[in-house]
Amino acid sequence: MFKNHYLNLLSLIFLTLILFLPFVKKPISIDSIFYIYTARQITRDPVRPFNFEINTAGKIHNAWDVANNPPFGSYIMASVIKLFGESELSFHLAFLLFTMLSVLGIYLLAAELGINPFFSSLLLIASPCFFVNAADVMLDVPMLSFILCGTGLIVYGAKRDLFGSMIFGWIVLSAAIFTKFSAVFTVLPVFLWLYLNKKPARYYFPVVIPSLVVILWSVHNMFFYGETQLFGKSGAVGFYTLLVKEIPLINYIGGALIMPLGILLTVITLKRKYIYAFAVLFLILNVFFSMLKYSVSVSVMMSFLFCCGIFFVFMAVSHFIKYIQQKEVVFLSAWFFVYLVFFAGISSIIAVRYLMPLLPAAILLFVFMNQNRRWLIVTTIFLGVALSLLIGHSDYMWASSYKKSAEYVKANYKGDVFFAGYLGFQYYMEKNGFTAVVSDKDDYPGGSFFVSSVIPVPQKLHEKAADRLELIEEKYFTTRNPARTIHPMSQAGFHLNLFGLLPYSFSKKPLEKISIYRIK
Repeated sequence: MFKNHYLNLLSLIFLTLILFLPFVKKPISIDSIFYIYTARQITRDPVRPFNFEINTAGKIHNAWDVANNPPFGSYIMASVIKLFGESELSFHLAFLLFTMLSVLGIYLLAAELGINPFFSSLLLIASPCFFVNAADVMLDVPMLSFILCGTGLIVYGAKRDLFGSMIFGWIVLSAAIFTKFSAVFTVLPVFLWLYLNKKPARYYFPVVIPSLVVILWSVHNMFFYGETQLFGKSGAVGFYTLLVKEIPLINYIGGALIMPLGILLTVITLKRKYIYAFAVLFLILNVFFSMLKYSVSVSVMMSFLFCCGIFFVFMAVSHFIKYIQQKEVVFLSAWFFVYLVFFAGISSIIAVRYLMPLLPAAILLFVFMNQNRRWLIVTTIFLGVALSLLIGHSDYMWASSYKKSAEYVKANYKGDVFFAGYLGFQYYMEKNGFTAVVSDKDDYPGGSFFVSSVIPVPQKLHEKAADRLELIEEKYFTTRNPARTIHPMSQAGFHLNLFGLLPYSFSKKPLEKISIYRIK
């Protein structure tokens, strides 16, 4: 099928390189520290990837106790470390391959489903969810690339009775599951597609491949760790919902999967009564959030994104009902709602990157909804790229603040340095030889220094040690870019809902602050 698509594919690869190469030196941030530390362990002992200790929340934990996903992503990182060394550049260039595979994978899948593949790929690139996470060294984009390529190959092979293509597709989908367990839910819509297209029973047999991967990994876990990661650890997340999770989940859907103005334009062009309903809901929500003492700007933005999320889900349901005879719509709707139910009802916390497995279905449904309104899709793409660049740059600057923090402390403070803070802050502080505090320890030597950050879940310093602190200075990190991805003061919680109810926000306040103390 690719012989008629060479120009489109080359254009997409070129655009991907143009947009993402400027981010290849982005500092390590978010949970990358855990995956990189796991990769280091793999270079020492590839059979026991979680046999190391890490300081999280002020306590020294065995990595196995805090590992919720399989180590395939870290095996990839370990290969990079072995071949090219541990650096931001080597990691980002390696992971850029997964960014390109994701773009090509959605092209393949969209083409097989009869949905415009070029627009689908462009919308993926323009998605804030994809764009910002593709500039990080995390598991989510590799998982997405495996999901898209695996599902695309399965559909491609099943349509042409190419069993080898299907087998390879299931192997690739297994790689997605071995990267993040949440990818396992993709199997359900794939089975549904096979059923809707009346494929024979033998087409279902290759599911033994991902099943075997899960079984072998579980046997490995029992042998080395005495419990299984999938059922003993990741399965213990819990079946419950919280208001603090459901509101950001809808906000993420409305603001981070697809440019929200694109969703609003779709609402306007479908039926006039929809825009009236949108306006009424927006006003009600604005009053509600204002009563909760949120600022005017946060209330307005939260109301708008929540409305966009609600209406996108509503439009997905209405299109499913209207086009229930179309197999592709049923398949994509099932894909979308399987993951929506998982994130709403099972996952205990939420972040924009967690929604990555849901993203392809959302994009393909959006293109289907607007298949006769190309101007709307093109507008959404251009606005989405602009928004994603703005957010992506801010996230780059935020990540850079932690690398700069460690370099500043290294250059200006001699002697023992202790710190409190996780994420990229911990990575760079430890890389410079500094030590994370332990909550139950209070015997830090007099004359040493203590550095604390604000955002990345600082470890709690023992109260006796806290009484000995003398503030030396506070250093702020700022940017003229008003966008924020993780900023509790303005409710930006792109990387975790516990930091804020919005996927992104806008603020003039500093990105981050570190406080430097002398221990008396």
